[in-house]
Amino acid sequence: MTKRDRKSALALNTFLNLISWFSPIILAFIATPIIVNGLGTSNYGLYAIILGFASYSFSLGIGKVGAKFISELRITGETSKINDAVSATFWLSSIIGIAGTAILAASAPYIVSNVLLISEDSRDTAILALYITCGTILATIISQVFQFVLHGLHKFGENLILTNLSGILLNLGNIILVLNGHGIAALLAWSFSVTTFIGLMFFARAKALLPSLRIRLRIPLEMLALVLKYGSSMIFYQVFANVLFIFERAWVMRKFGAEALAFYSIPMLLVTYLHGFVGSFAAVLFPVMNELLIDVGKQIELYHKTTKIVLAVVVFAVVTFICTGRIGLALWLDEEFAANSYSLLVIHSLTFGLISMFTIVWQTSETYRLAGLNVMTTVIWGVIAIPLMIAAAGSFGPEGIAIARLAAVCVSLPMIFYVEKRCFGHVFGKFWVAVVFRVTIAGATAALMQTLILNSFAPGWLVLAATGLGGGVVYAAVLLLAGYLTRDERKILVELFAKRSVTTEIPPSSS
Repeated sequence: MTKRDRKSALALNTFLNLISWFSPIILAFIATPIIVNGLGTSNYGLYAIILGFASYSFSLGIGKVGAKFISELRITGETSKINDAVSATFWLSSIIGIAGTAILAASAPYIVSNVLLISEDSRDTAILALYITCGTILATIISQVFQFVLHGLHKFGENLILTNLSGILLNLGNIILVLNGHGIAALLAWSFSVTTFIGLMFFARAKALLPSLRIRLRIPLEMLALVLKYGSSMIFYQVFANVLFIFERAWVMRKFGAEALAFYSIPMLLVTYLHGFVGSFAAVLFPVMNELLIDVGKQIELYHKTTKIVLAVVVFAVVTFICTGRIGLALWLDEEFAANSYSLLVIHSLTFGLISMFTIVWQTSETYRLAGLNVMTTVIWGVIAIPLMIAAAGSFGPEGIAIARLAAVCVSLPMIFYVEKRCFGHVFGKFWVAVVFRVTIAGATAALMQTLILNSFAPGWLVLAATGLGGGVVYAAVLLLAGYLTRDERKILVELFAKRSVTTEIPPSSS
């Protein structure tokens, strides 16, 4: 293949992978207003709170433990232990999943009646929805074990395909169900079916890539101890984060009702796409960080490069949410949603933008088996946010609850520097000053450009698209002129989209 052919192939792969990444998001973007209109705003709020339990009650990502040990064992040549590591992770996930869903199912009537204060005419629907959700939670937990096997083997392309298939099937099914008059229970039953099917697909791919893979009952005590020790910290920090998320939605539901929760959760849905994108990038990074444990210098270099990329993406996304959110919500849903949700979109975008900046740091902590530091961070969030949410709701409404979470995240920012000190030996103060200054200038310039475009034309989808594109061009140009990304870092960014992977060979920085 000639150099020209390679460039053409890279451009095509980049385009196809961009399409594969954004297609489920685009479909969800189309599906959301259809579901809101089909169910009604109040029923959508009820649907959102039940989905919150499905996504954040016992779905702890324990399967990630398997990715950690697969990466380490491959580098050390101890591949014979991979079965033991995956088996221990599977049984730990299964036990927690079965116990957790049994507790949730038993307490469903109490949660519906006494915690969420759901009206009597909707209680039976909500209880049935929680029962269905229990099955989805268990299927998700077990599926994640085999999903992270693909991560540990660097099969991110296959993981992306199956993840995208899940999103496409879920949203298409939801659209068809709503258009045919079906309600919340049918949507959640479809979610369970899709989750189970994709879980079986993940298992099939893991088995194909590791033909010797067997889920064993007898596991060496040494491996069990390692998985339990490493997994326990991961479980604890995700428990604290999930408790906060569920409490946040439940408190909005309890204080202001299902309709207010719909106004609260839809802008949160938008900003979690940003967090999901960064999380996908971090998932690629995680096995590489583990494979570089023997070379701290390269680890630091990878940490700097990926942090700069994540920061650049996050700042532009937050600026765009703030500048275009009011018009975007009105065009996407309606003026009522825009009036009730825009201020929440601004607060949520700032909050989840900052949370996204923790992602690379958390991966670093887990690489060094210091996930306890992540536990500390999520404890800080809960200890600060929950009392503030309770106090602020009465005076400031749903916005007060959102600000409470933002305040907790801001207070925890020094944990980033503490993790750097623990893992790498020192804080990268000059690095942070330099990159934050540059993205601040670029972000301000992009905001000015987007504001000028929006103020110059009548609102519409084409104007909104031109606003995002114009702001993006200006933002990228300022960063380029400021020398924000070196040639090597731009190469990593291209590979992120083109291959969804980062090579273990990190070229020396030219900065």
